[in-house]
Amino acid sequence: MATKRVGRLLDDYAPRVDLECARAKLSAPGHQYLEVLSTAKTHVTKFYLDRDQLLDSKPTDADVALALAEVHEKLADLLGGHFPYKIAQRHGFCPSKGRHKLSFRPFVRARVRYTDIPAIVRDISDDDFWDLSVYKGSEQLLACPNGRKGHGDDRVLRMEMEDDDIADYLAQVTDDSWQLLTLPESPTPTPTPTPTPTPVLDHDLDPELVRDALRCISATRAGAGERDDWRDICFGLKSTGLDLLEDFKAFSRRAPEFDTRADQKECDVLWANSREGKVTIGTVFHFAKTDDPVEYARAWSRFKGRRSDVQELGKGAVKNEEVLLAARRLGEIVGIGGPIARVLSSRVKGPHFIIDVLMADSSEVSITLDVESLLVQVQGQEILKERYINATDAIDVPGIDLACLHKDLRSGMSWQVTRPDDTKAVFCATGSRVELLNVDRPGNASAKLEFLDSSRKTVAVRKGQVTTLQDAYRGAIQAALQGPLNMGFLVNYGTINLYNSDTSSESSNRRPDDDLANLVIQTHPEAFARIVFAPDVKSSNCNGLYFCDKGTNVWSQEHNGTMEEKVMSLFKSGSQSGSLELTEKELHYVASRRGRADMLHIVACKLADKGFKASLDSNRDIFPVANGCFDLRSEGVQWRPLTLEDRVSVVAPWAYCPELAREKRAEVDRFLAQVLPVAEERSVVLTFFANLLCGRRCAKKFLVLTDKSGGDNGKSTLLALFSLFFASFAETNTKFVCKGSFDRDRDSHDAGMEPMKGKRLIVAEELKHDMTLDDALLKRLTGGDGVTISGRQCGSGSRFEFTWQAGIVMLFNEGDCPKFDAGDTAFMGRMLVAPMRAKFIDSLRSEVNLDPYQFPMVANIQEKFPSWLPALADVFTDHYAPLELFNSVPPAMKEWRQEITQEANPLREWLEREIVTTGRREDILLVADLKRMYGVPERRFVEYIKAFFKGSDGGVEFVERCNIKSAGGLWETKRGVIRGIAPRSIPY
Repeated sequence: MATKRVGRLLDDYAPRVDLECARAKLSAPGHQYLEVLSTAKTHVTKFYLDRDQLLDSKPTDADVALALAEVHEKLADLLGGHFPYKIAQRHGFCPSKGRHKLSFRPFVRARVRYTDIPAIVRDISDDDFWDLSVYKGSEQLLACPNGRKGHGDDRVLRMEMEDDDIADYLAQVTDDSWQLLTLPESPTPTPTPTPTPTPVLDHDLDPELVRDALRCISATRAGAGERDDWRDICFGLKSTGLDLLEDFKAFSRRAPEFDTRADQKECDVLWANSREGKVTIGTVFHFAKTDDPVEYARAWSRFKGRRSDVQELGKGAVKNEEVLLAARRLGEIVGIGGPIARVLSSRVKGPHFIIDVLMADSSEVSITLDVESLLVQVQGQEILKERYINATDAIDVPGIDLACLHKDLRSGMSWQVTRPDDTKAVFCATGSRVELLNVDRPGNASAKLEFLDSSRKTVAVRKGQVTTLQDAYRGAIQAALQGPLNMGFLVNYGTINLYNSDTSSESSNRRPDDDLANLVIQTHPEAFARIVFAPDVKSSNCNGLYFCDKGTNVWSQEHNGTMEEKVMSLFKSGSQSGSLELTEKELHYVASRRGRADMLHIVACKLADKGFKASLDSNRDIFPVANGCFDLRSEGVQWRPLTLEDRVSVVAPWAYCPELAREKRAEVDRFLAQVLPVAEERSVVLTFFANLLCGRRCAKKFLVLTDKSGGDNGKSTLLALFSLFFASFAETNTKFVCKGSFDRDRDSHDAGMEPMKGKRLIVAEELKHDMTLDDALLKRLTGGDGVTISGRQCGSGSRFEFTWQAGIVMLFNEGDCPKFDAGDTAFMGRMLVAPMRAKFIDSLRSEVNLDPYQFPMVANIQEKFPSWLPALADVFTDHYAPLELFNSVPPAMKEWRQEITQEANPLREWLEREIVTTGRREDILLVADLKRMYGVPERRFVEYIKAFFKGSDGGVEFVERCNIKSAGGLWETKRGVIRGIAPRSIPY
């Protein structure tokens, strides 16, 4: 991780940090840290992509939503729905470009060498949508989440959700269980755990299609100069699982210089040693299409002729004249390039009407009409054209009045609809325009309304009204087929019966979607009890689905694709077991792309819980770890498994093991006894940390660890152990407790506090004498149980609110006590000072003397910490005492606190020089007399005087008003009397 490149060695300017440290550094928005990727030192990263879009004007929310929808669609095409992902965004004015810029960075849960990304993307995507110029050959500086661009550019890379784990947006944080996406590098590819994804084909792989494709590949790819291609062809054929070895040998013999027995044996060896995962059959198809596109198209045409999953139109079903007229009409729309002589065959596959025709020049052409979208595709020997029938020529929208979309739309307007591209349908009327986005993705569709003849802003269409638009679009297609297009015979034929207005169970043989959703929920109540939908009031989609793992009872937010699989598996298991009675058509529907999305959306609505996010991780009476939790609701600490109702999503990632705890307990006790050698003081410190197991901050205290030995006393080591114990519940932030830590943040209010939600331990280490503590903030956070933190989220109008749970610990060395208000006695009363008396000596450099507080330094002791955590949990359990509010603090700790507070007092040196503590009641000085002796005006003189002597064991007493005898023997009433001190000028 680095902030900028300054020309030094990589290890110098970009030191490595662990994940917890990275989370701490990156949690507050506005930093300028960069993630450094090096081909020499970064073996694999997350699969991440970049999408940039320049605009001439400031983007609206609708513009951003439209661009984001396009990114999701491209990712769906690229990944095939196999991999979950997160998208970080950074939008605003770009000074270097002089224009407004939309930037999206998807992070996909797959591993890859970042320099391989361009080749992988180009292999399965032929457009220039993604920016592939950023993957530099030797080194890449990648912006970190919450990071500011810098150099006058204040755009910040923001995560998808405010409470997302920062690790999801760090390229170097990967998991070995993820798929590894690689390119071939050697003759014998290294096996990978799972195969590289290939574009999903809508058919079962046909051996004859593969053999035909192999014949299309040029023989030069088997020659001496193209051995890499020869190996890739072998790997691609082997990945199919088909018996194609002899076909591969025949292809190899097409290069005469390799037609020998030795070469054929080399084929056997390569085939035997090849493994799936490096190259897929898609590479073979790519070579075939490149080398002989005409023959490759014929191979596909022959394959289509062999398909058994289509329905041929029998004689009498449709008149041949109607089909011929339809083919000619569709050919004119697309521009088929010549007259059609006759129809060879026609068939139906799902919503597709396919016509094979013979052209006047004796060539064969296949015309396909998708009656759900009016998309026409023409496939010849070497051409593929496609166009929507209503791409530019609008079709009428009959029977539906769209005035319900907005109060300013007039009733009775004539609407027409066009389909300019794959992503949207556009409804137009006089002065108005409605864009329906994601029209083919039920559940993800959205719409916006524009008034073309006024200055009114674009209006988002509500989710319920989006359904009205979808119905209107389907109705327009049905009317166009039956009317102007004169293809009404398609609507009532075979499986293309999609637009009948009667959707009852009698006509469709399928129950309504709502009934199917209720049925699967009632059949699997336990499974759906583990699914909750936390809706976002600003969004109409079903993003926000949470799933509770059955093994750990830990909740996590899941990608919609993952939840579709879970819901689909419940439909299938119920159908197979007989507990869920579904017709064949219903099962086919819920397994389709549209049905899966619809079912998920309906199920999400039925499982919606608006208060779920607020209740998640809100139980302050438990401390959850990987395999259970410590329950602190009873008098003692109880260990138990997590339950569904605990609603936990964040856990400390270590497991509690009683056997390991007993084994390591003595070792942990010995370590603690060395770092905190005084038993009374050790008990107070351990009690403080033990009480952090609970999120209720009853004790109005914060802890200070300091020393008088110049370091090497175990402060940082002790806190490293405790921070590892609290893990996700710990936060290390030095500047958090200092004044001005949020001053340069554009949201300098309480927004910087939001990352502290749910934390139990806040550590501010390496404080320095030139820092100033924010004593008002510390007093607020240590104000007892029930302190509420609220504010506006960074860069958003939304607000957050949570109950403070964290205890605060500060570390500094001797002479580095930060500044604070020495006159605030209430603040100083909340300070709990732990003297770090130990001194650890490197035995290789010097000898340990007989000092009882000196101990030999143990090398690499932190490597033992992970195995100590269960034993440390037992230590904390023994010291947990929520009702013991540190009233009995050892005298030495009070003395150290008195020294610290006196050092911060600006009157300390003068008081020590001029005043002596006698402890005798007859020795009296008035505050007014001390003020005259000081001579320099000091606005808070009285507060500093009281703070200096408060807590002193010398018998000093403050009296607001009392009677004292004057020098003349008379009694007088005086204010501001201090008993037990006298000027040093008076001898004693």
